Amino acid sequence: MNQSLKPFAPRTLALLVAAAFAGHVDANTGRVEFVYGGATLRNAQGDRPLTRGVDLRTGDAVITTDGRAQIRFSDGAFVSLQPNTEFKIDEYRFDGQTDGSERGIFALAKGAMRTVTGLVGRVNRRSYEVRTPTATIGIRGTGGIISILLDGATLVRGTTGIWTLTNLSGVSLDIPAGRAGLAGTDQNQPPRESAQGPSAPPAPPNVPLSNPPISLAENRDSSGGSAFLRDTGVPIGIVFADTLNLPFAIGLVNTQFIGIMQDGTFSVDGFPISVKGNIGSAGQLSGLTFSEAASGESLKFAFAGTLNESGTNGTVSWGRWTGPITLSFLGESQTLYAYGPNGGFHYAIGVPTAQMPTTGSFSYTMIGATAPTIQNESLSPGQVTSASFTGNFTPIGGSVSTNVFYNIGGNNWHLGASGSITGNTFSGSGSNFSSSACSSGCLAQVVGGFAGTGAAYAGVAYKGQVAPGSATNVGGVVVFAK
Repeated sequence: MNQSLKPFAPRTLALLVAAAFAGHVDANTGRVEFVYGGATLRNAQGDRPLTRGVDLRTGDAVITTDGRAQIRFSDGAFVSLQPNTEFKIDEYRFDGQTDGSERGIFALAKGAMRTVTGLVGRVNRRSYEVRTPTATIGIRGTGGIISILLDGATLVRGTTGIWTLTNLSGVSLDIPAGRAGLAGTDQNQPPRESAQGPSAPPAPPNVPLSNPPISLAENRDSSGGSAFLRDTGVPIGIVFADTLNLPFAIGLVNTQFIGIMQDGTFSVDGFPISVKGNIGSAGQLSGLTFSEAASGESLKFAFAGTLNESGTNGTVSWGRWTGPITLSFLGESQTLYAYGPNGGFHYAIGVPTAQMPTTGSFSYTMIGATAPTIQNESLSPGQVTSASFTGNFTPIGGSVSTNVFYNIGGNNWHLGASGSITGNTFSGSGSNFSSSACSSGCLAQVVGGFAGTGAAYAGVAYKGQVAPGSATNVGGVVVFAK
């Protein structure tokens, strides 16, 4: 839903990140989404090792030694704790509504935290505070870094929105994005601006700050130019992994859902987000980056496994990734999901057609396809034996029809679907038929888009039920040329 409100960058990123993780966060809780190295949970029950997936509530404290931890709260906020940090939830209350009753009061005793705030404090700013030994920090819609320096002073670095820094002097200092504020150990002295800008927090003595390994896509060739598809290439048909569960969700789980995404700007809850497909040196889709322009923050998804059935002609490209999908955000990284050899993240990408035909009917020929896979990975990947595609173009869009013939698990299937064209994309529905497995009642869906000059290419993502009413689907992508 588009709105004319001034965008709150941290809220947008919080919504994206919150949706990017698979686990559900109950009301009035935080959930540990990432742990690396040594970290402890401390509460009334005593101390125990901190583990991913643990729910945190009022009174819980997290202590990191040589490790890092990341916490997602039910209002969408994220907190990333650096090594040698002590962080406590003094009070947290959020029942899903921003009516002023929500509360988020936290304590940072030492170390450093980076945060993107959520919905708590949006209505009543006094509902959100971070307390340190020398200051109290409030928000006006923001993200940033809070550090306790070695002498005990509090340093706040703004990355988005505005922080407020207050101490016992009674004076408050506003800290906008790109600025920093310092509250010293003499609390009778008002907070002041600091020359230390919004960079990574200083490392505690003898504590390594190295991140877990992550390899993100390289978008340039050896000469520094774009390789094959431009680095602004647009995914035109994608089968997503369910565990991403992104809010713009065009398609999710292992061929259970399918969808289309285009580079450019779209909105999440009224706030603009830019999505970009990362294109490797051979023209393959090797990652996805989602960015919020005002904050400069970004989520990066990387495919770090094996690329199967890949192909490209410079304008379009296709493939099926198996292995892990890795998320990088706020300086941390983690594996969200790992496909087995019988699964996969199917994709087709291409430079989108800018000027669509307005007349004519064209038959397309298959030039490439991924091996169809079943959602639960119970069968070995199959094979597309043949496929056809027709586009009928009119001034207001037009229509498409698709036929995909494939085999998997020893059965031959025919997936047929028809639908309508909107802009340079299309979607449709039909049936998935097999005389030996499903002679009637198995539904099918297709989505896709056109690439190249004059809609020269079409990328189709498809899925089909394996039994009437079944929640299990088979799917993949096919790429066509006129």
